[in-house]
Amino acid sequence: MIKIGDIDEFTKELTANDVKLFSEICGDANPIHLDESYSKKTRYGKCIVHGALVASLIPSVVSKSMPGCIYIKEEVNFTKPTFVNDTVKAETKIIDITGKKITFATQCTIISNDNGNINDVVIKGTSIIHHPNLISKRIEDNVNHNEKE
Repeated sequence: MIKIGDIDEFTKELTANDVKLFSEICGDANPIHLDESYSKKTRYGKCIVHGALVASLIPSVVSKSMPGCIYIKEEVNFTKPTFVNDTVKAETKIIDITGKKITFATQCTIISNDNGNINDVVIKGTSIIHHPNLISKRIEDNVNHNEKE
């Protein structure tokens, strides 16, 4: 049963090829993501991963554990850059269930890289999904309560 406090995660290394493919799909060819010589001259010193690519790991967590759900809202705050070849853990924690809507606290954290920035949180936010097959505990409690009266 799905309940408040449930945590799930998905981990992925974000490679130069991932960034290239994402750039081709979305059309964002900003050299900060793709051109090492350009990126060396920036404050980051090397290529960074598209924030939207990192954020896209969050729906992967949810769809893995709740097939058939519909992702309806995502709010993300980019707290630090993610670099090419960083391994990122996307994590969700259920913080509310109302009817067929589930709200998650979300976070993406670097768990492996070449920079020594392990455990850097790169995204924090919230997401809401619609789960078409969910009957929340609150609804079940109301139905059971009404049957007893």
